[in-house]
Amino acid sequence: LVNPIRIPKAIFSGLKHLAHELLHYYQGFKVFLADINTSSKLLWNFVRTGKLTWREKRQLTRALKDVFRLVPMAVFLLVPLFEFLLPLALKIFPEMLPSQFHKKDVREAYIKKELKLRLRTAAFLQDTIKGLVKSKKLQDSAGLIAMLEDVRSGKRVSNSDILAVAHLFDDEITL
Repeated sequence: LVNPIRIPKAIFSGLKHLAHELLHYYQGFKVFLADINTSSKLLWNFVRTGKLTWREKRQLTRALKDVFRLVPMAVFLLVPLFEFLLPLALKIFPEMLPSQFHKKDVREAYIKKELKLRLRTAAFLQDTIKGLVKSKKLQDSAGLIAMLEDVRSGKRVSNSDILAVAHLFDDEITL
């Protein structure tokens, strides 16, 4: 290992990758400890005053989730020879690591996946409502379509408008 020219490229790139991962986990652990420190202060503030801002609540819940995610990971680190199974466990359960240890591209892929799921769900619900309106050939379908357009544009819909179209639906889940 004295002369780097003699080291095959695969071993050298493997060591480079290992150094990069160790640095990543070291920095993630530092951020994790800083979050825990900040969240402990927020928790103490919440115990004393009973009030937190929206941002502080979100940070406190994220930090508590991260602490609870760290518990199963600690088992892998404390049980002898279990750390060799950690990559397999992370492959099966990618959300097992605290949020500070996630890489940016993995986080972006998760957000894109969640957004696609929401869009597919919204499209499914819109198709269901359009099918309902077409299948029943309702006289009030124009009112329902107008109300849906108001909801999509962000306007407030009154209770009387909702009650006017509520009889079109068979069950509460669809409504």
